[in-house]
Amino acid sequence: ITAMISAGQAYRMNFLRRLNIYKLSLQKVVDNNNLLNINKKIYILNDKKVIVVGAGPSLDKNIDWFCQHKDSFIIVSVGASLPTLLKYNITPDIVVEVHPELDMLATYKKFNKDNLKDIIFLGANQIPKELLEQFNIDNSFIFLTNMIIKEHLGVKTGTSVGNVAIYLSLMFQPKELYFLGIDFALSSEGTTHTDSHAYRKKLDDTTQMDIKQKNYIHEGNLFAVKGNLKESVLTNSLFYKFLEGANNELSLYKNNNIFNLSDGAYIENTTPLKADDVEISSIYDKVNFKQEFKNELENISEHGLNTEDLESINNMIKLLNDYTTTEYNDKDIRKYFNDILINKNLDGAYKELILNFVQMIFHYVDGFLNDESFNFKQRTKHIKNMDKLLYQHFIKLTIDYKKILEDKIK
Repeated sequence: ITAMISAGQAYRMNFLRRLNIYKLSLQKVVDNNNLLNINKKIYILNDKKVIVVGAGPSLDKNIDWFCQHKDSFIIVSVGASLPTLLKYNITPDIVVEVHPELDMLATYKKFNKDNLKDIIFLGANQIPKELLEQFNIDNSFIFLTNMIIKEHLGVKTGTSVGNVAIYLSLMFQPKELYFLGIDFALSSEGTTHTDSHAYRKKLDDTTQMDIKQKNYIHEGNLFAVKGNLKESVLTNSLFYKFLEGANNELSLYKNNNIFNLSDGAYIENTTPLKADDVEISSIYDKVNFKQEFKNELENISEHGLNTEDLESINNMIKLLNDYTTTEYNDKDIRKYFNDILINKNLDGAYKELILNFVQMIFHYVDGFLNDESFNFKQRTKHIKNMDKLLYQHFIKLTIDYKKILEDKIK
């Protein structure tokens, strides 16, 4: 715990939001969806060119080229790119979505469902049910982003939906992989996303900062990084976090044919390439491809809860009962949390929830403990009261998590 909370990161997701995400996540399993095993590789794309399309400004810049050659690629799009693609009559073959927020739903509801019905949808188990319902359920596959149950299916998280789309595309072993709109940087005009993106902004370099300060998360603080098609580009700390995530992901794929067509930041282990210089060869039969691809995904998918899953959840509930029925009795809170994190019988999602809880409150506790206006006696008294209060909140959090499990197996 000490190592984690001392990192001083800016946490973008509080523990109450995580509770709701776990509820959504487990529901996707209970609802008998196609649950994708991302630990298994399939080779249906090993003779095809695949293009991962993000919502960076370079998508707009290259849209005419893309319209002309859309049938020469298997198109993997993030959800945020759909407004631009559909506007130009480009229907992606595969759409990837990970965001748990309902505000993304408004974007999807603007589309005619007929435009989405033939798309293969790959969604994280934390996405809202209402978003999943925008797609053809028979063409939809869920991958896990947390470890409540079915850990053997593999878990995939990422710093951005674009990075998750890249990972899933590589899982399908493409002959060549291309990036478009995966910018991780501002355009030369200072825009953050495509013109159709709901959160598009225009920033300038008046708040430019030194790259040594890049860990400070604030979208208005800009700094230069190596460019993909130019010497340097401006990015911000949030985009830089996404860029680092992509670099880490691609460090495992140094021998793959990966080309970056985006006019943004340089991504390690990719080859910079202008769109006009891509060698265009085959035109793919998208109808047959989607059917074959769907069949391959079904072969590596599971459905619902089996006997082993139910037994695992029931065992977890029993363990959680042990943590919620004990009295405080002046416990060493730090040791108590550490015992939870090293308990191999507790699932990863619960440990993540507890760790996030500790990370969130630590900043307040640390400020209090270092406030020199308190004398030692007062501080000792308040520390005991604080420990007890933290323990009570911890018990409530555990009860809430346990209820999620209990509700889903009734």
